[in-house]
Amino acid sequence: MIEMKKRGNGKLLHRTILLIALMAAVALMLTLAPSRRSQAATCPCNFTCTTCSSLAEFIQNMNENATLHNDTRTEFGTVLPLPFWIVPANIALSAANTNTAIDIKGEQQGTERLGQHQEFVWNLWFDNFLPWWMAMSVQLTENTMWHTFAIGAFIDAKHQLEIQALLQSRMADTHKRYQPSLGMCVFGTNVRSLAASERRADHTTQALNQRLIDRMMSTDGGLAAGGNQSDQKGRVRFFIEHVCDRFDNNRIHDETNSGFANICGTGPRTDGTVNMDIDFNRTIMTPRTLNVDFINPVDPQNKDSTYVFNMATNLYGAVVPKIPAINSASEISLQNQFLNLRSAAARRGIAQASFNALVGLKARGTDGSGTDTMQYMVLLLEELGLTNAQALDFVGTNPSYYAQMEILAKKMYQNPDFYRELYDKPENTKRKSVAMSAIASMLDREIYDSQLRAEAITSQLLELKALKVQQTIEDTYSRKGSD
Repeated sequence: MIEMKKRGNGKLLHRTILLIALMAAVALMLTLAPSRRSQAATCPCNFTCTTCSSLAEFIQNMNENATLHNDTRTEFGTVLPLPFWIVPANIALSAANTNTAIDIKGEQQGTERLGQHQEFVWNLWFDNFLPWWMAMSVQLTENTMWHTFAIGAFIDAKHQLEIQALLQSRMADTHKRYQPSLGMCVFGTNVRSLAASERRADHTTQALNQRLIDRMMSTDGGLAAGGNQSDQKGRVRFFIEHVCDRFDNNRIHDETNSGFANICGTGPRTDGTVNMDIDFNRTIMTPRTLNVDFINPVDPQNKDSTYVFNMATNLYGAVVPKIPAINSASEISLQNQFLNLRSAAARRGIAQASFNALVGLKARGTDGSGTDTMQYMVLLLEELGLTNAQALDFVGTNPSYYAQMEILAKKMYQNPDFYRELYDKPENTKRKSVAMSAIASMLDREIYDSQLRAEAITSQLLELKALKVQQTIEDTYSRKGSD
């Protein structure tokens, strides 16, 4: 700043010196002009008195001009020549005090008007413009810094909001993907005992198959161990004690001893077990859960097993074949008869498989189906309008595999809330779709097993028909050969 002041002072001094030199040249020319004219006047020429008076006036004018010039110089004064030393003091400015001036210490700036002008210029610059501009520079610098700070804050806020939006998006995506809905939990809750109940259904089917085969083969320990007579006595005793209906056998109204009154008794049977050994719809088809438990046969809940056994006896092999007593390996005829009986029992076993499979599907489930599953399935049925007692009667105390699958594959979708809950997160809808596909796969597997049993029965019927034709052909050719 001091260097700039010195440069400005030097330019001003240079201009002043140039002006003085120009004025001195003009004065010199004016001074030399009268001498030349005076020489011309002494020379022989045609000067007149008028010319001489003009020269005198010119000289007078020159003197007056010199006097005026001196008066002007005295009036305006002079500027301070170089070097002009400036000692600035109190230059520091602040935003709080922008009126601080700069004190100039040193020699006085010139004389008279030019000195006053020089002093005015210096004072105007250092006392006014320079502090103002310095304060303005400070303010502009601070404003620029604050603008830069604001721009940086905007950039930081932009990145912060973008990151925050990204985190919120990820959080919402995570919430959408990994928070299962209540409707999805319905599937998970009601399938907890499904596998165990299915396994028990398989065991029940195998036990029932074994029991019917033992009856056909008069296995020791059963009612048919003594042959057809012992089997019939046991079946009749069961009929009289458990399922006898006194109104059957041509009962005549108002005749006490008509019908089965002499066998079943005259009192009415109120336990609902009448003809349970022949009523297929009421014994097998209507209940979703049969109280059949061959794992714990002495269980009080096993009350339906006797009705199932006697119905199977009435359906398959009402008359137990007489098993030939084979005492030695040389009895070929008895051996052939025995093998034929076993062949018939095998064919009958195929027919019995469908009945046994149906009973196994409806056999009571595990204890877990009663404690972990039944209480929630009952709620699903109550939402469909059933009372608690009706729902319990529908699924049973320990729901069977058949009952559980009916709830999962049919009854659950009859509830409008299921479709309302489909307006859910896409991930939960996909989960429900997967669960429904899994249940559909289980149903397809059961249908496939049923078709296999139907094919086996059909193949046996065809084989029996073919066997009759084959026997007829063999008999024809054997008679021709004998002739």
